[in-house]
Amino acid sequence: MDEKKAIAMLKSGDISGLRILVELFQVKAVQIATLITGDPEDAKDIVQNGFIKVYEKIHQFDLNRPFQPWFFRIVTNDSIKVINRKNRNTSIDNDFESYYENSPDLDPLPEKIVEINQTKQYVWYALNQLSPKQRTVIVYRYFLELKEFEIAKVLRIPLGTAKWRLHRARSHLEKLLSEVST
Repeated sequence: MDEKKAIAMLKSGDISGLRILVELFQVKAVQIATLITGDPEDAKDIVQNGFIKVYEKIHQFDLNRPFQPWFFRIVTNDSIKVINRKNRNTSIDNDFESYYENSPDLDPLPEKIVEINQTKQYVWYALNQLSPKQRTVIVYRYFLELKEFEIAKVLRIPLGTAKWRLHRARSHLEKLLSEVST
């Protein structure tokens, strides 16, 4: 079943529509929240609360628009709120890396494994230094592979602001990675 049918079911009061939306979007939403907050447990709570918000506010949703950006904006905003409540520079712990440890490597030589792990540590450290808003645009651009205009649309910010945040985040990451690797 597609998202439009699930939303129509939910709007008509059939809660099984929410189950379908959870099946379609939960995994990616948890990954996004984890990438932004750095905490898989917080991410699960954020996504669960996000689906509760969907249930409560589905009457406000326009069926002519795609669900995914609307829902991911809820998850993103709540992730940023969690970070701001905890601490502006929430650390990204080792659990965060588990999302990428299982990617296949066709040439897993020991030197290559050490190099990859060291690079991951540099990137996690650098991501940890970004502001939540900068981290969000990096996640949207490189994890969700959204274009700049799509990021602006999802975050409801002007295109220029999205481009600026992405530029600043890249510059900041580049500087941090060059400092760490030297």
